[in-house]
Amino acid sequence: MLGSRVHFADQAYLLHEGDRSDHVFVLLSGLVKVVGEMGDREVLISLRLAGDVVGELGAMTGEPRVAAVVACGEVSARRISGGSWRAFLADHQDASVATNQLLCDRLVAATRRQLDLAGRQARVRVARVLWELGCEFGQRGPRGLEIAVGISQAELASAAGCSESTLRDLIKEFRSAGVLATGYRRYVLLNENKLLAAADIQ
Repeated sequence: MLGSRVHFADQAYLLHEGDRSDHVFVLLSGLVKVVGEMGDREVLISLRLAGDVVGELGAMTGEPRVAAVVACGEVSARRISGGSWRAFLADHQDASVATNQLLCDRLVAATRRQLDLAGRQARVRVARVLWELGCEFGQRGPRGLEIAVGISQAELASAAGCSESTLRDLIKEFRSAGVLATGYRRYVLLNENKLLAAADIQ
């Protein structure tokens, strides 16, 4: 079996932006967020679940890491050296094709998401990001769809392309309307129909 099993605590860094390391991680359990720096802000790029591979670009290009990867809760993974990963892909054409397809799918998804949010009002963008997070990572709870993936308000604002002050105002509005409840790095979608209306999703 490739690599060695490793474990990460909540908020631990699997990868640091700018590092010249070339190992990859295959996520076995848990959730991680991929974040990048933009000036003095940390921008949420994506979330990755068990079964995903992170760090593959560094292994394939040899360039410094373009983003950091941070654990959202406890995470288990297999750490595979860049050399072993490249040799594995060279010996297994199906895995190589699957990896290339994964990279293409991520690029297409990111492009579609940017196009979907472009030109829309901040209220719609925030509602759409919350709905997307709920659909992909939410779990049904007693009050509604719970999103507990360790995303800060700053990261949520960056994902929606708005300022933190605008996000705070919109969260206050959604709370008052009974759409949303919040806690520390936690969001609960209380009324999905109202959120869909705010997101302008039919």
